Amino acid sequence: MQRTFNFRSLNVKLNAILLLIFVVLFIAITFIVNSVFETLVGEVGEDQADQEAQLVQQHFADMEASILNAGHQVSLATGIASLIETGDINQLRVLILLQAAPLEIENIVVFNRLNERLLTIAEDAAHTDEQEAEIAAVALTGSATTGFAIHDDEAVLQAAVPVKNTAGQVIATILVARHIDEAFMTELNFAREHVHLAFVVDGKLMARDSSKPEEFDDFEITSAIADRMRRGEVINLGSPREDADTTPDAVAYVPLRVADELHGYVVALIELDTVLNAQSSLSRSSLALVSVLGLVALGLGALSTHWMVLTPIRKVKEASRKMADGQLSERVALHSQDEIGDLSRTFNSMAEQLQTSFANLEKEIAETQKAREAAERSDQVKSAFLASMSHELRTPLNSVINFTKFVVKGMMGPVTDEQVQTLNEVIDSAKHLLNLINDVLDMSKIESGSLRLFVEDNVNIQAVLDQVVSTGKSLIVDRPVQITTTIDGTLPSIRGDRQRLLQILLNIMSNACKFTEQGQISVRAAQHNGSISISIQDSGPGIAPEDQGLVFEPFKQTRTGLRQGGGTGLGMPISKNLTEAHGGKMWLESTPGQGATFFVELPIQSAILTPVQVEGKS
Repeated sequence: MQRTFNFRSLNVKLNAILLLIFVVLFIAITFIVNSVFETLVGEVGEDQADQEAQLVQQHFADMEASILNAGHQVSLATGIASLIETGDINQLRVLILLQAAPLEIENIVVFNRLNERLLTIAEDAAHTDEQEAEIAAVALTGSATTGFAIHDDEAVLQAAVPVKNTAGQVIATILVARHIDEAFMTELNFAREHVHLAFVVDGKLMARDSSKPEEFDDFEITSAIADRMRRGEVINLGSPREDADTTPDAVAYVPLRVADELHGYVVALIELDTVLNAQSSLSRSSLALVSVLGLVALGLGALSTHWMVLTPIRKVKEASRKMADGQLSERVALHSQDEIGDLSRTFNSMAEQLQTSFANLEKEIAETQKAREAAERSDQVKSAFLASMSHELRTPLNSVINFTKFVVKGMMGPVTDEQVQTLNEVIDSAKHLLNLINDVLDMSKIESGSLRLFVEDNVNIQAVLDQVVSTGKSLIVDRPVQITTTIDGTLPSIRGDRQRLLQILLNIMSNACKFTEQGQISVRAAQHNGSISISIQDSGPGIAPEDQGLVFEPFKQTRTGLRQGGGTGLGMPISKNLTEAHGGKMWLESTPGQGATFFVELPIQSAILTPVQVEGKS
């Protein structure tokens, strides 16, 4: 009863906290919205003015590029250059009019190479003045350019492009112009109704768009603004201006540059009434909606929290407490399909597994211990058996080899050539079997940890490599295989077991000779960063990627090795273990059909070896 009361008390406290948070947040939101609404006008105005300034500058740059492109289209018309050179003005006029008809240009003037006017085509009485001559002179140097001029209190945007003959020489200049008038400003404004633009030069209103030209009737530029305009700044005043209807407007002064020179400003007035009214209405509606939905959600949350969360959690907690007390058969009786139901089913499944695990734990521990002890005994018996059998087999095998040699040499009486050949085969087979036994013995010592090295401090690795190469040549005497060497002549002596180092490299070389039917075997050795790096590369069949891991596993052979036949699969595992016993590393790289390369890297002065004789080798 007390626990139930405590849970209900938590429910009440939780709902009270939620309600308090909601009330505080609502009051704070309302206060913030009401207090910052007035400053929001300025922020919206500044954002709108910034966007408008960027839009005006971008669109003006596009219009400047457009008139320059129009000049290029006229200058590149077929026949323009030849008509200018022949002086056929009438045909030149006709051709230019045909080219200019689809273009948004109003005045066209053609200057010769002496910067003298040849032809004027204009919609009004605009004339050639010094400004036009200056921009035409720039084009005569071979560079197209744009410019700005004032004609009879009217601003003109100009572009001058060179005309070249077939030899690439500049023979004339074509100057095209467009007046910055109401049509120009309306196009610059995209014909919008809530934005009004005017063009100002030296504080004088030169043109305005057609949206609401009366907006600029009483527009004045203060001295402070004028100073900033002369410096070429983008001036964003946010929303300081209200018209007769008390509708706030954002104001921006946007500098216009032609050919990177400041020539005037565009004054942009942006009406904010639509944006602000919508934002105000949205804010009020949002607050009302948040209030209603918040209260409804709070009530539903208070009811559902107790029913769907707190009560099931209490049941799970109670079951957990009983299990902690040792009642492993305790289960949670919840059947809902939601996350709480999943929690209860997971809890019950965990409890079931835990109960089963505890019941079988001691049995599994005992069985595991027995299995481990049996495996250790088996491994020890195997290693001891292999070591014992290897020793026992080596003595009679050596006797067989020696006595057979005596017979071959005739020490036991005369023998025929056929008997000598057969006895030599016996000796070879016995040596092969002795090598296999030695490998098994080495592997058993490695696995049992009883392998010892006869360490010397001055092993001549150059001599070891020479012996390996000499042995390799004897193994390929009847095959079209060549052994090449690239060995650094300044290789230092290293610390290690000379016989074991020879065994490592001979194992690799014998494998290379065994699998290489034709081609070459390359032996390389060099000193690098305190180590000797040795590689033996063959041109044999190579090793498939899936078989490369088997190379260094005891008693495992690749598919190529099985097809070749012979061996126990111990040569490479022994070599790898002997290399690591010297503090080095051994690895291979191979591509099927392109041979294999075995790498051995040995430290010059291995820190894990002590140069004393620990055990004599048999």
